[in-house]
Amino acid sequence: MSEYLKQEIKFLPGVGPKKADLFSSELGILTFEDLLYYFHYRFVDSSKFYRIDELTNDLPYVQIKGRILYFETVGERQGRRLIAYFSDGTSTIELVF
Repeated sequence: MSEYLKQEIKFLPGVGPKKADLFSSELGILTFEDLLYYFHYRFVDSSKFYRIDELTNDLPYVQIKGRILYFETVGERQGRRLIAYFSDGTSTIELVF
């Protein structure tokens, strides 16, 4: 059984060489055993959508659902950025890109 766990991750069905390189470089996963003993360091609950009026500073990862009302480009050259005005019906926020 331990020989099986020492196999390279690229031999796992659905992974392949390209995805194996990604696992290796991003997560340090090289073998089946590495994958088995990999534990996420954070959990993001993606089952709940928040309203804009519910957002607080202590919620680092949230999902909101709504519509982009319009876009605006602000600044010049290196300081130029795109601002999208987003609304969910309760409030409006700016998304800066």
